[in-house]
Amino acid sequence: MKRAPAILVVLGAAVIASCEPIEPRPISNAPMNSCEDSACERYDPGRANAQPRCSSTNRCELPGARPDAPFFLLVHVPDTAVYAPGMTFVISDKDLDKSPPPNARPCPQTVTAPICVSLPEFALSTGFYRVLSKAAADVDFPLDITGEASIPVRVVYRQIGTIDEIPIEDVPLDVLFALPQRNGTNIEHSRFIPLGQYQRDVYPLPPFDAYFPPNSEPFTVRTTNFIDDFRLGTLQRQLDDVTGTSRVATITRVEGLEGWRVFLNDRVVNRRISTLKTLGPTSVAVVRLDTVGENNRGPNGGPGLGDDVDAIVAPPEGSIGIPRLVSRLLSGGGLGNLEYPELPPPIAFSGQVTGKVDGQTVGFPARVTFETLTGDLLRTRTGTDPLLSYTTSVTTDNTGRFATVVPPGRYTVRVEPAEGTGFANKILRGREIDETTIIESFEVDPKTRVRGRAVLSDNRPLADAEILATPTNRDPSAFRPRPGKARTDVDGNFQMLLDQGSYQFTIIPQAGTGFPWLVARHQVPPNETDLPLMRVPAPVRFGFSVRDPRNVNPIVRATVRVFGESAPGSRTYVELGSAMSDAQGNVEILLAQQVRP
Repeated sequence: MKRAPAILVVLGAAVIASCEPIEPRPISNAPMNSCEDSACERYDPGRANAQPRCSSTNRCELPGARPDAPFFLLVHVPDTAVYAPGMTFVISDKDLDKSPPPNARPCPQTVTAPICVSLPEFALSTGFYRVLSKAAADVDFPLDITGEASIPVRVVYRQIGTIDEIPIEDVPLDVLFALPQRNGTNIEHSRFIPLGQYQRDVYPLPPFDAYFPPNSEPFTVRTTNFIDDFRLGTLQRQLDDVTGTSRVATITRVEGLEGWRVFLNDRVVNRRISTLKTLGPTSVAVVRLDTVGENNRGPNGGPGLGDDVDAIVAPPEGSIGIPRLVSRLLSGGGLGNLEYPELPPPIAFSGQVTGKVDGQTVGFPARVTFETLTGDLLRTRTGTDPLLSYTTSVTTDNTGRFATVVPPGRYTVRVEPAEGTGFANKILRGREIDETTIIESFEVDPKTRVRGRAVLSDNRPLADAEILATPTNRDPSAFRPRPGKARTDVDGNFQMLLDQGSYQFTIIPQAGTGFPWLVARHQVPPNETDLPLMRVPAPVRFGFSVRDPRNVNPIVRATVRVFGESAPGSRTYVELGSAMSDAQGNVEILLAQQVRP
């Protein structure tokens, strides 16, 4: 009983301590855009020397209601939406100036700049790949088809063309897919897609891909219900040269062809355009590689396949150390003889990826890719063969050591150190691999240390801003640099390690601070570099409401991204800002008016 008061004293002290006032600690050092925090006159003026002014939202803003250069919006509708769930729409600046449909409601006056962004209509594309009995007989299909039958296919939709003069390749749109499903006695494919222009690729699924060729056709979807009914064997959809020999190839390989595959490939878009034949154990095989709709690719649009088509003889799936034969066809010519040469034994090749740290050579984890590019040659028993092609990748252990098997020859080697190692990507061209070079080290250089500073145009440091470094090099033959990310400190300083190359640097102020994104392009050299000072201006407020095509229902929680020209008149586009629509479909995006990357 004598110990109870002591316990009460301890508890009482705890209660008193818990009632002590909690000292406020800022969770962020990011500056705010408010008229009280910084006078609007301190910011740099915009175009035509327009001075930022205090807005109704108590922010310093430049006048303007929308970007004054070509731009487009990318609107992704959430899966939970009633209208167009999960779909993505492209809306150009010219779409905002078009008259609404006659039965559309007026744009509700719910935003500061009362612009309605009405989503376009979309279509249900329903299709079939039907085979007529005559076409089935032409390819020796082993099952009886009376009249016609539908087969299962995989469908790829790629949007093409332009959207109000904006090249579609500048729009980060995903490729759309559709898979087969049974509908009564038919096998159909269906997919909701936005209205527009598409290249539609249809691939029969195994085992039908050995008998019936894929089909690729452009089409324009203008109505909300689009029927894509492909019938192989009709007058308009005949097999190419079904009675001729231009699709017949003779494949020869002394060691046998068990499990080898043969097909035709469009080199430009890397798309199979023929049936896919799997060969037997003989050393000589005669196969027919049927196509459809590919017969006018010859010279000047004449008959036959063009020189953008390759005949490919590929080893069985899972093979190691065996190259594929890639034969470029002559314009308008046939397939002819495809003779696979006799090869020397593959090379058991090992090595290590290394770099210098404080003058000492160390190994570290990386990914190493061996591939034959233009000018690289693989060896045969009698010399070299320019038609042979091989690619393989291997991941090293934590010390950088690796082992693989490759055909002897000359390679382009791509070395990609793991993130966090501090070392940069590297390409080594013309590396000979044969019996004398079965062990080799690949030494790479450290990444470039890039330093920079971000401030507001009223000279306050921009603290707690995210800095994204996005590679801009699109050359497929070069090693694309990897992206980087950093955050500014209380003084607006940041630094990151990057591969050498061209980058787009995007400054993203902390959400809710009232400042726009800033985008600038800079080259990252091999050595340490300091970027020019980045000054984030007062914003222009771009406000609008995202709604359905009739302006009836708001689109809630849609992700809206704004893309503008990377430079005046460049016709290439970069992301300038993003936001999410609220419960009324309203969106507010703050843009940097006077800054051009």
